[in-house]
Amino acid sequence: MKPVYNRICAKIDMDALEHNLSVIESRIPAGVRLLAVVKADAYGHGAEKISGYIRDRVDMFGVAGVDEALELRAPRKKDNIVIQEGIGEKPVLVLGYTPPEFFKDAVLNDITLTIYREEDSRLLSEIAGKEGRTAKIHIAVDTGMSRIGLPADDEGIKIAVKIASLDNVFVEGVFSHYATADEKDKTTALKQKALFDEFVLKLKEKGVEPPIIHISNSAGIMEFPVTCNMVRAGIVLYGHYPSFDVGIDAFPIKPVMSVVAHVTNVFDLKKGRGVSYGHTFIAEKDMRVAVFSAGYADGYPRALSNKGCVLINGKRCRILGRVCMDQTMVDVTGLSDVKVGDEAVLFGSSRGEYLSAEEVSGIAGSFNYEILCGVGRRVTRAYYIDDKCAEVVSYL
Repeated sequence: MKPVYNRICAKIDMDALEHNLSVIESRIPAGVRLLAVVKADAYGHGAEKISGYIRDRVDMFGVAGVDEALELRAPRKKDNIVIQEGIGEKPVLVLGYTPPEFFKDAVLNDITLTIYREEDSRLLSEIAGKEGRTAKIHIAVDTGMSRIGLPADDEGIKIAVKIASLDNVFVEGVFSHYATADEKDKTTALKQKALFDEFVLKLKEKGVEPPIIHISNSAGIMEFPVTCNMVRAGIVLYGHYPSFDVGIDAFPIKPVMSVVAHVTNVFDLKKGRGVSYGHTFIAEKDMRVAVFSAGYADGYPRALSNKGCVLINGKRCRILGRVCMDQTMVDVTGLSDVKVGDEAVLFGSSRGEYLSAEEVSGIAGSFNYEILCGVGRRVTRAYYIDDKCAEVVSYL
């Protein structure tokens, strides 16, 4: 039987995904919409597969750009055979900026855009009119993230009203984004919410009432009562917390992804011998070394050089020297059972030992979002249901 993966694999636990979705649903009042954030290839988990699996349980998908939205909308084919169904007619919202040259693609494929510039809205109206369509948009409001969005003041209200008055444009939603909801001090987040609520109220007074209002991200879902009619679930959907300053105990989610590679070589290293580029590690004694088939081109941080570890046969094995593009070396001195073909777990479980994405990313001076999103498309995805591999997806 052909192995599940050749070199490196992200194992995706769909039962954990379903569990997390149930936990999220339990925190949302009846009638509140749920947007699943699947940008960055669903935080490295495979956007097409994740979206197809949960599309009947969510109301909308959120992506970063039109390219991601188009990929979800259309089935993926290989040799003219459909190998991954799209999301069909399920709504998809581009959460970031869309260059005007992609407006036509968005309109023709029923992709909802985020708008916060009056000139963009006018051009979108013109393009939608030429195509005989109505463009759906969500207006972004900057309440303190200082990133994108209309100013949360009277000038922003004026612009929003002008946008809403345009032909061929339907303001389906208005939203903002918390900057500090995942911190212990909620003062700034509460100020943001107050600004957003005031903006929405003033819009209503001007006769503009978008049917969808949203501000809660993962931390917002966890930390605040839901008062808008849609929430956006991102990192928590995949079983990770936005920080350790949120109410973890009351939100029992499970990590969905683990990443494993193979041991490709095992050898003896003599005292005084260097390892990897630059010989940043020199053996102070005779050692036993194993090589595993993953590196920074797979999203495994080079910052782990000489300080990270992986799990091999349930044991933590320290990285020796610099992480290479495709290979990494570790210390297996004293481990007599390590052999070529054994799994090297970059993060996940091995024989009862657990190495979390949070620990790995922390050692690298990063955080869980980055290490998940860094798992690139040359990494095979294997999707598991009831502890059995149900499907293998390779983009190569």
